[in-house]
Amino acid sequence: MTSESATHHRLFIIILAISLLSRLFLLNVPAFAVFDESVYVDAAYNIAWLEPPPLEPIFLGSRVSVVTVSPVEVYGEYPLGQDFNYEHPPLAKVIMAFFVWVFSSDRVSYFWARVPSVLMSLVALVSFYGVCLNFLDRKYSCLAVFVLSFESLFWIQSRIAVLDIYMLGFMLLGMWLYLKGYVGCSILAFSLSILSKTVGVLGLLAIVVYEAVSWKPDRETLSRILYLVGGSATVTFLVYSVLMQFVGVSKNPFEALKMMSFGLFSRSDWASAIVSGAMPISQPWNWLMNEKPIHYAWIFDPKTGAVMLDMWGRMTPAVIFLAIPILAVVGYRAINHRESVATFTFISFMVMFLPYFLTSLVREQFLHHMVAAVPMLVLGITYWLRDQPKPFQLGYLGLILFCWIWYYPYRFLWYLPALSFFG
Repeated sequence: MTSESATHHRLFIIILAISLLSRLFLLNVPAFAVFDESVYVDAAYNIAWLEPPPLEPIFLGSRVSVVTVSPVEVYGEYPLGQDFNYEHPPLAKVIMAFFVWVFSSDRVSYFWARVPSVLMSLVALVSFYGVCLNFLDRKYSCLAVFVLSFESLFWIQSRIAVLDIYMLGFMLLGMWLYLKGYVGCSILAFSLSILSKTVGVLGLLAIVVYEAVSWKPDRETLSRILYLVGGSATVTFLVYSVLMQFVGVSKNPFEALKMMSFGLFSRSDWASAIVSGAMPISQPWNWLMNEKPIHYAWIFDPKTGAVMLDMWGRMTPAVIFLAIPILAVVGYRAINHRESVATFTFISFMVMFLPYFLTSLVREQFLHHMVAAVPMLVLGITYWLRDQPKPFQLGYLGLILFCWIWYYPYRFLWYLPALSFFG
């Protein structure tokens, strides 16, 4: 390893460490359900055969009111040991269940339910770094990891107990392993992604389309694609069948799949009631303009009106507002210059974005669904930044950090010192 490569390797480790610390800091705040945690954390405790007493929502020593809907009101009563949230595959909730069973079996702990999300964000960042190294040098791969790590939607989703970061972490791992030539290992990773959330299949589809566009008319390429698709389908079904025997509402995997399909396309009205305030329904074209963000959590001081906690599901403007021009650039270079990085970026983004136009015909869509496409957009931005002068690159990284600080949800960190200073 050259001295320059060692420097960039150390830089990557530093970025990873800072990313980890930024997620662990105040991970237990708020100590009550944020967004869909009201369903997934309850499901995790139910899977773990645990029935701890209800948690009293406390924030900075004071009791707060939380507007939410009990899963019992939505799903009814289910026996302990079952994953009543049957419209999503169970793997991510099983992982949460393991953590709460080991570390918090006697009380509800959102901290321990969130810890595996943080760990999966590290899997996502390491895997994304590996994907980038297939197309970029170490310097720009580190730059891409920095941008993704502090992209607002990715950051928020990777520190609350929801399914998306599990799906994304395993998906990026599958892409990295496939691009490195470890097809068998990538099959397992893609299967775990799909078993965390069904949209993980889009990562597998992106690889298939990329191979088809870069088609080499030989038997080896065709057999590799068939092996990937067939293997992923087989492993996914087998593991799903096993999981259903332990946590499924129905032990029959075919019946469970039928229930999942029915749940996905029928359980939409209740989602708006789970969060405090309305959950704005949006369309995929809204996401490109960062429109209709989701207010995950909001707490204010009733005496002064100061906002203490303001947590949103929204993307970093410096990232999402570049989506259309970046897609135009990579699309042009993919078609006219056949550059592999441009081709991979364009195909992967489109495969992870366009299907939502179809699903929006039968089911409501929300902005946080865009998180799966964010890494590919970041890869495209980094590819474009390579051709920009160094001061521009540094300025862009500064803008990413500024947006992250501006969107930082823990406003009380600024409010309380100011309050004590001014008396």
